[in-house]
Amino acid sequence: MKYLFIVLGVLLLLGIILLLSPIGIKLYYNNETDVVSIKLKCFGITFTIYPRKKPKKKKKRKKKKQEETTDKPEDKNKTTLDFRKLYERYGFTGLINIAKSLAKSVWSILSGLLSASTVNRFNLKIIYAGSDAADTAIVCGWAYSVICPVASQILAAAKKYKESQVDILPNYTEGAQPYIEADIYVSITPMSLMLLLVRNAKPYIKLFRALLEAINKDTEETKES
Repeated sequence: MKYLFIVLGVLLLLGIILLLSPIGIKLYYNNETDVVSIKLKCFGITFTIYPRKKPKKKKKRKKKKQEETTDKPEDKNKTTLDFRKLYERYGFTGLINIAKSLAKSVWSILSGLLSASTVNRFNLKIIYAGSDAADTAIVCGWAYSVICPVASQILAAAKKYKESQVDILPNYTEGAQPYIEADIYVSITPMSLMLLLVRNAKPYIKLFRALLEAINKDTEETKES
């Protein structure tokens, strides 16, 4: 009986440690290298959610494919989400407006998650280069007036934040391309997440399903291509 209580005590202690150990999600984007990365850090182990590793193919098929595509080497860093095409289609201001609308539509859910989360890192760097000096200055001022209040609102909604830096800078060099880099790391403990899900189960289930559908759809399109 004594050993049973010891085992139960150890299991209880381990359970408490696990419930209080933070689970984090890391988001990274760089438009120059076209790299998008989504990673999950759970109990000290990091898992890559996106981009997903392509399934290994048989050697025979691989050899045939290499013969067919010798003139078209693949870029290892290229992601299946082509943000460059989105930029060409919508432009700098269009992408900011899309991001703003998306954040606004999910803010009720996002604010609830943030209220129980810690923002460990929220770094955003944008260097904009327009058609001329006047265009660059106007767009930079507009971007600053849109992005900074949203970033402040996100940090204010968080339970705690440690590191944050938002830079929106002009580049007056002729022919220069805009530069965007985002590095975000948010964590939450399983205990806080469980309590949050109990209070607001339905909205988070819908959001989780939408994310899974988007990831699965993107994976199917990648396999078909």
